[in-house]
Amino acid sequence: MNLLASVKKIIKLLNPTPAIGGLTISEFSIRFLLLKEDKIFKTSLRLPPGIIEKGRIKNKKNFTLALKKLHSQIGKAKKPVDVIVNLPSFNIYSQSFSIPLLAEDKIEEAAELNLKMISPIDFKNAYSSWQKIGENFSGSGKIDILGVFVEKQLVDEYIVSLEEANFVISAIEFSGLGVSRLVAENEKMLADSSYLLIDISEEGVNLMIIRGLKLYFNHFHSWSYIKEESGGKEIGHKDFDDFIVKEVQKLINFNSSRWGGMIAQAFLISSEISDEITKVIETNFPIKIKKFEIEKYKTLEPFWFSALGSAVRGLMPRQEDVFLSLTSATVRSKYLQNRILNFIIFWKKLSITILVFILLISGAVDLFLANQEKKTNKEFLLNKASKEVIEVQELQKKAKEFNVLVEKAFEAKNQSSKWSSFFELVNGLKGEDLVFKRIAAQGQNIIINGSGKTEQSVLDFKLRLVNEENFQAVSLPLSEIKLNPDGSADFSIEFQLKSLF
Repeated sequence: MNLLASVKKIIKLLNPTPAIGGLTISEFSIRFLLLKEDKIFKTSLRLPPGIIEKGRIKNKKNFTLALKKLHSQIGKAKKPVDVIVNLPSFNIYSQSFSIPLLAEDKIEEAAELNLKMISPIDFKNAYSSWQKIGENFSGSGKIDILGVFVEKQLVDEYIVSLEEANFVISAIEFSGLGVSRLVAENEKMLADSSYLLIDISEEGVNLMIIRGLKLYFNHFHSWSYIKEESGGKEIGHKDFDDFIVKEVQKLINFNSSRWGGMIAQAFLISSEISDEITKVIETNFPIKIKKFEIEKYKTLEPFWFSALGSAVRGLMPRQEDVFLSLTSATVRSKYLQNRILNFIIFWKKLSITILVFILLISGAVDLFLANQEKKTNKEFLLNKASKEVIEVQELQKKAKEFNVLVEKAFEAKNQSSKWSSFFELVNGLKGEDLVFKRIAAQGQNIIINGSGKTEQSVLDFKLRLVNEENFQAVSLPLSEIKLNPDGSADFSIEFQLKSLF
């Protein structure tokens, strides 16, 4: 076990995993929170009115400028910041459903089919994702799944601005997932009981049902919606109380019809009206309600909880992250692309550091050898002994050998820099629709193995290589393109470098 732990530490040192923070976006603010060694780093920025309205970007220029300003509060502008993004809850639809118990390789196909059937928006224009939330082996058995939908255009606009501000997106989720993850991790819950979570924020009221430590139901009500439900007038205490009673009753009925029994406990996330909500719930329903607090971070205000929930997800090894993500690519493929770039940058910096270290050592050794030479010459003149003559000759031989090693080190530096430029060029030509699996070099001959979303994306990549002036003899036989059932294509392409960069 100690050997395995040591190997993991060495791998982590040679290829460090970037820290991933939680980034929550709302109409009123942008909040970033990062967990590192049980310590919290957080920063936020208020958004002026009109930049985001009802979950949509209305002023892209100012939104991007705000993201860049937030980035400057986190670190250097040129250094990418990895994040799991929490989008506004407006226009995000979620629904749980069940499929029969199936083999692992059949679950994704069944889940995707159900997503198409239940999508509340045009499926062609939507990003959809799902995650397994429970299993029931009684009777014929079933698997419970949470599906989520959002308009592609809405998400793409956020992605463009985030990437312009140098944020690297590992996943996109919504507030309900973040806060429910926190509650499930910090409260003792029975696997076969249902729990109500009420999150009151500056955007509105989010009502959730947690069961088996997973989010089963999520329904967001904006303050403008609540105002409309109250007849368009300003929301008074009685109007809000009536709204809470009506919506909680709906959840109780939903829980009773689906699982039977009563909701075991309610948890409240609010920094303003906790006492009032507690009184309303306990007066109208046989449910005990508790204000949710995190023992470890007692001083953290509730409006940070969604960002904290996403930051907790960021601590998870990327290869183990099977939670849903509202993007065009899976969490793992995004992670792989980012790790390749981080790997190249890390080793480029490491090679420079090693070479500087070698230069310092060589300088010290040269000084030492110069002193030794003076000392030896003095002894030679004084003693004129054959033994000293032999030692001087040996030192001169070692000095020549050392100088050869130094020259090789400089040659290694030049080669490292050239290959780094090659990898950066090829990665730039790759585009977003391809993933490299292997790059092999034999002298000036290069072989790249990978996969693309479509056969056309592979052919487009070949064309970009052909048009690169330093590449020649680009070869991609049709036999080296293998189409997969999902429309993607594996490929193997060969070409030659006219000269190393």
